[in-house]
Amino acid sequence: MRQLPRRAGRFELMGRLGSGGQAEVFLARPIDAGRQAGRAALKVAHPNHSAGLHDEHGWLASPRADHPGLPQLYSQRYGGTGDLGYLEQPGSGWVPFLAMAYLPGQNLEQLLAHRRGRSLPLDLAFQIASQIAAVLEHLHRRLGIVHHDVRPANILIGPGRQPRITLLDLGAAESMAAPRRTWDYGTPGYTAPERAIGAACSPLADIYSLGVTLRVMLGGQPIPPTLADLIHDATEHNPQRRAYAIPDMAALRGRLAGWPAQSHQTPGGSACYTERDRPRQTQEALWHTPDSNPR
Repeated sequence: MRQLPRRAGRFELMGRLGSGGQAEVFLARPIDAGRQAGRAALKVAHPNHSAGLHDEHGWLASPRADHPGLPQLYSQRYGGTGDLGYLEQPGSGWVPFLAMAYLPGQNLEQLLAHRRGRSLPLDLAFQIASQIAAVLEHLHRRLGIVHHDVRPANILIGPGRQPRITLLDLGAAESMAAPRRTWDYGTPGYTAPERAIGAACSPLADIYSLGVTLRVMLGGQPIPPTLADLIHDATEHNPQRRAYAIPDMAALRGRLAGWPAQSHQTPGGSACYTERDRPRQTQEALWHTPDSNPR
């Protein structure tokens, strides 16, 4: 982990929250502000990855980005300026940072790891998927962009029995009107295969990634991290690791049986269908310890 100064613009860094391929995220607080001032999630770009951070700032700064399932710039929540700034990193010069309002919770990847290979309850998985589908519908229709990196690590689950679900990281997002990304944006295993052969930027890529995420939630097994492992997983002849062996697959197929074919073309079709059809159960299962609710 890189060494960073304790100060970035008007913020003081408090600790590291996480890291991705393009940036690290730190918990921060405004300097010279009252005790009631909210904390910030400060996203600091890795060297040579500043373009994605500038793009993300542009998407979130748009009035059309106002959606409860998207993060907010710090100034949008608490006022002031300086959401996009620069800090000096030893050996790398000046790198940009982006200040967003801090959201408590854990990401879906952490939740699945905590459950030690046990799948999520079907109702909970559908709640998460339907809320993310609604966010994607907003990105596609209102902002005209494709997210390109829908995966468990970018899905934040807030605290409480009715948690807020937030889709993070617009650093790989691409405008459908002016596409310019290369196929290697995204995460292996979650990226739609057609992206590898240069297919046009399309919302269907996000739908594919959301489908893989739903499969991971119901199967309890993460996507293999390397290309070699991914190929092995795809060609393995162990029937217990195939999608049809997922315990809730029969129930999932039953729910989707009456889904109109055209609904597969937009995340909104998924969101409306799953919200209408899913059982109204409490979300207490989300907060169970790994051993308290064995399958």
